[in-house]
Amino acid sequence: MPALCESPAILAGGNVPRDDGWQTLLVTMGRWAVARADVALVVQDAASLLAESLAADFGIVAKLIDDQRSFQVALTPRGNESPLIYQTPADDAQSLVGHVLGTGQPLAVTDLAADAPVKDSRLLATGARGLILCPLRFFNESFGALGVSTNQPREFRPRDTLLVEVAAHFITTAIAQHRAEQALAAERASCEILRATVDALVIDVSPAGRLLRMNAAAERITGFSTGE
Repeated sequence: MPALCESPAILAGGNVPRDDGWQTLLVTMGRWAVARADVALVVQDAASLLAESLAADFGIVAKLIDDQRSFQVALTPRGNESPLIYQTPADDAQSLVGHVLGTGQPLAVTDLAADAPVKDSRLLATGARGLILCPLRFFNESFGALGVSTNQPREFRPRDTLLVEVAAHFITTAIAQHRAEQALAAERASCEILRATVDALVIDVSPAGRLLRMNAAAERITGFSTGE
């Protein structure tokens, strides 16, 4: 039986498949997950991959900086050349990044100069015209936005927007998991310091009742080491 990746027609209902970026994106996201790659690099790679898949001129990554008071927006040309970078206040009513985060919905615009819900002068100054932009939000927490842009007006297909949205959901989950792991590691480190320094008996026990470890005070009081 051939492997699934060798039989994409299975996913296409028996029709002759055409990648359109979907297979490449899904396989790449799987590799990111397995490799547990650096989140910042994953976000940038996702934007570049989307620009390549959709034949867009730029991949867009917007992230919150300055204690979430500003957005740093980077438009990276296809081929990973030097990006165009600008900053905009997070509360700017004319920011498209702020707009999509506020609505929580992906946005596709044929011509930024004529069809955008807000006139984003900073984004227009980069030469962007066609645009897909998706928020990076996890419950009530905002991380930024991911998308692509073109130098000429372009009417994107619904599946183009969906492709960007799929990537954005994966990125959002990766960011949330990364932050949760950082918070857990910090909490464990704090507990370890407390356990080692507090002058009181502290014993860690598993749900099954197995003694896992004791602090120095517990070893002194009981007369047994954790190993014993």
